[in-house]
Amino acid sequence: NTPVGGDFRARRTMKKHAERRLAPIFFFAAILFGIVPAMSGAEDRVIPKDVALNPPNTVENPSFEAGLAGWENFWSGSPGSGSASITAKAARTGKSGVRIDHSGTQDWSLANAARIPVSPGEIWEMTASVRASAETRSTGISVVTRDSLGKETNWVFAFAEAPATDNWKTTARRFVVPRGTATIQLRLTGSGFARLSADDFSLVRVAEAPA
Repeated sequence: NTPVGGDFRARRTMKKHAERRLAPIFFFAAILFGIVPAMSGAEDRVIPKDVALNPPNTVENPSFEAGLAGWENFWSGSPGSGSASITAKAARTGKSGVRIDHSGTQDWSLANAARIPVSPGEIWEMTASVRASAETRSTGISVVTRDSLGKETNWVFAFAEAPATDNWKTTARRFVVPRGTATIQLRLTGSGFARLSADDFSLVRVAEAPA
């Protein structure tokens, strides 16, 4: 028979192994139910329970299957130096994606036309898949925040940089809607030279504002 002391030590060892195996499960459960804090584009705060497991995507024509419908005209601070075009070669999923070519030295942007009503304190998440040449300068996704009068309060809020790589990479960022914000608008932006493909954009509300 196993001695009492040995049996106790064996049970204690088994308990420690079980706790180590369960630790990742407890961690992800804490994230799901809003127990642990999360980083936002503006501040740190505890994320409350998600609104839904599959929140709706508010981006119009997010994968460019309808061409550039639902997107504003390509803008550049160096007029005539860039363009946004639809091509099958720029598709990550589906049949189409958008290709950005910009040779100017100034900023550029491609904005989704949807201006989404929001409330301060809500938590949103934006994502986009980008494949960029090594020569591409700073590129990423962000939102334009506007007040109740439609005035811009931040042109590049919660900016998340997309890496320059020949392989598709999905860039994502969660952020808390700041005070004084009535609408948000998703944009793909950059500065200077760019040669990239982008597809599969999303902008979803993942948590309500605290009561």
